[in-house]
Amino acid sequence: MISDKKYKSVNEWKYDHCRVLNPSLNPIDAGDYIKSLLSLDKDKDGKFLISSTDKIKESGLYSGHGDFDIMFTFLSIKRELSTLRISKKRKTDSIEVIK
Repeated sequence: MISDKKYKSVNEWKYDHCRVLNPSLNPIDAGDYIKSLLSLDKDKDGKFLISSTDKIKESGLYSGHGDFDIMFTFLSIKRELSTLRISKKRKTDSIEVIK
């Protein structure tokens, strides 16, 4: 998903990413939602794990729609950054600048 929206804060950006996983999320609940989501990535001793798509879906925190990379969205929220990879798939493809 690509947007031309300019964010005023990281929290606003993270909220929109959370809404990809849970479209009905209210802004007031975003902080608790992120804490719950990130807790899926720790074991009972507080050590970090590599979470999985299935774990996120089974947690009750996911109610997304469509076909997208759930782990990419999760990691974007966790790391507070994401990247957009643009590559040519065919010789006729052209790279477009998105403003």
